Amino acid sequence: MEDQWFVQGSLNMNRAVHGDVVVAQLLPESEWTAPEKTIRLRDAEETQNEGDNLPDADGEEEDDQEEDLEDSEAPEMKGKKGFTLSTYCRHFTMKLASLLLNYFASKYAWARQFLFAPSERLIPRIRIETSYYEQLIGKKVLVQIDSWPQDSHYPRGHYIRVIGNEGERKTEDEVILLKHEVPYYEFSPAVLACLPEVFWSSHPLDPPEREDLTSLDICSVDPEGCTDIDDAVLSLEL
Repeated sequence: MEDQWFVQGSLNMNRAVHGDVVVAQLLPESEWTAPEKTIRLRDAEETQNEGDNLPDADGEEEDDQEEDLEDSEAPEMKGKKGFTLSTYCRHFTMKLASLLLNYFASKYAWARQFLFAPSERLIPRIRIETSYYEQLIGKKVLVQIDSWPQDSHYPRGHYIRVIGNEGERKTEDEVILLKHEVPYYEFSPAVLACLPEVFWSSHPLDPPEREDLTSLDICSVDPEGCTDIDDAVLSLEL
């Protein structure tokens, strides 16, 4: 879809979360507007243009009529504005978040409801009910959104596990791996069983299972200094 729609405000978002598949409706063109950052960028460009159009060293100025003509031809910055009718498919995945110290009353005497701020700015704060909040202060936590009730300003969820202390290198390394969905857990026994024996070695060039390509011009595309050369390209004229 080439056209982009601008959905303004949490009310028009209708509890949709980044990654959800939603059903949206386009508003009448009279209600279209542009994101605030787009308007600020336009104002900054206009200010820059005004500075560029100052009189030169000879005191010459551009014709006023030409400036008026340019202003009249400048299009008004608007974008197609719509609002979310409903969420067609939820995409609640695990998120990395940090505990905020403000809390809400809970229906349970032993627990409090806290807000967790996700690392991704596109994800809203998540309300989680827990009695272990003291153990979560200053920690990076893996959380999961469970639902978003109609009468709640924030989605509700639960925390899965603590990654580690904020700012520590080991914690931040794991955060990067989790953020980009890079698997880093230990291999299972089934995977390890697929590996060759410890003293395994590759076949020499004699067996027919291997083909000698040393006469061809093959170039590695691995970065300079790489010791694990496993990516290469070959160019042939067909």
